[in-house]
Amino acid sequence: MVVGENAGASKLKAIAEKKIPTLSEDDFLELIRVSDGVMDEKAIKAQEKEEQKIIQQAKEMEAREKEEEKLRKRKEAALEGTGIAAK
Repeated sequence: MVVGENAGASKLKAIAEKKIPTLSEDDFLELIRVSDGVMDEKAIKAQEKEEQKIIQQAKEMEAREKEEEKLRKRKEAALEGTGIAAK
């Protein structure tokens, strides 16, 4: 359990009674820090998954924008010569 500097007395008492291992915030950050800028395989896979998700979202956004543009052009064409402006 990560215990901050301002941990309450009841929290500290419960931790002690249950003999739960603790880490300070600094110890926790040191534990999760990537050494030498090298990510482990799990982190690499998670990053790749997130990148694929972003790529898919960008493709979906582009498809929606193209569809909206087609619709806008159809509206303009339908209203052409009527004196009504397309919105």
